[in-house]
Amino acid sequence: VYKSGCITPLGIKGFFVASGARHFICESDKLDDEYVFEMGRKIRNMPEFQPEGINVNFYRLIDSGKIKIKTYEKGVEEVMLSCSSGSAAVVFHLACKGLVTSPVMTLSSGGNLNYIYDDNWQKFYCEGPAERCYSGEFNLADFQ
Repeated sequence: VYKSGCITPLGIKGFFVASGARHFICESDKLDDEYVFEMGRKIRNMPEFQPEGINVNFYRLIDSGKIKIKTYEKGVEEVMLSCSSGSAAVVFHLACKGLVTSPVMTLSSGGNLNYIYDDNWQKFYCEGPAERCYSGEFNLADFQ
């Protein structure tokens, strides 16, 4: 995991964290979908994050064991119900600042996840419910 110093695209203070995917994370009192969509899209397209783009995670620290998170995801170009790599980036950042302690629960529209980590980040786990949301068949010949 890699974390930058504070950066302020569009005057919004936050951090770049690479947690398997590129994330800009920022604390925000506004977590409604309209705000996350509008600001997430603008930040995602900032020149400093090109050509790859970046996912944008807005969070509110509830206490040392709970964080509310909303994510705008590049590529999908929408507000997501949940993003595990984005939530991991937020947990990592707040743990480095000493503001959360393991285990940490992240609260997203798609459900809650629990993150468990050791003091030196050699072991890091994400736990949450797994539900089948789609089942189907495809014909391989259609893709040749």
